[in-house]
Amino acid sequence: MTDKKKLLLLFDRPQEPSFMVKGDKYVFDVPNNSLPEKYKPIGVQLFNKFGEDASERIPVKEISPPNLDDILELGRHENFSLFVPKHRRISGKLIRIFLAAKDVDDLLATAVYVRDRVNPYLFNYTFSVALLHRSDTQNLDLPSFIHTFPDKYIDSQVFAIAREEANIVPEGNR
Repeated sequence: MTDKKKLLLLFDRPQEPSFMVKGDKYVFDVPNNSLPEKYKPIGVQLFNKFGEDASERIPVKEISPPNLDDILELGRHENFSLFVPKHRRISGKLIRIFLAAKDVDDLLATAVYVRDRVNPYLFNYTFSVALLHRSDTQNLDLPSFIHTFPDKYIDSQVFAIAREEANIVPEGNR
């Protein structure tokens, strides 16, 4: 997998931390200083637990964390809309942070740091805009919003039924 394509893994399961398995068993090796505060004390255990099943470990370099103070005013579980002036302002700031990364490796490190802290819908939008506007990432085929956030388009009862079927019916009989 090329370095640029590894960026697309950050769209996979956006409400889970970056260090969890993504795609076809890829795991980001997140530096301890990039972990959210609640995971820092148990970082080694987390990497051992989630790295066991990895087919490939993707190294993430250490960076100076960007200033996210204004951006964090939008909570992780709040709705995000470009029609809200404050949301437009913070999305512009986050896009500039992504565009300022000097290369793909810095962009990956910045995105991993940001992804685990900011609103997932805000991250998806701003990271998509940045990838489309950067000269080194323009040709990436970005995933559709419906693939990233199916819960926004499918009735929640469908997920409950699917979970029930998955737990009851053996895999070969589904």
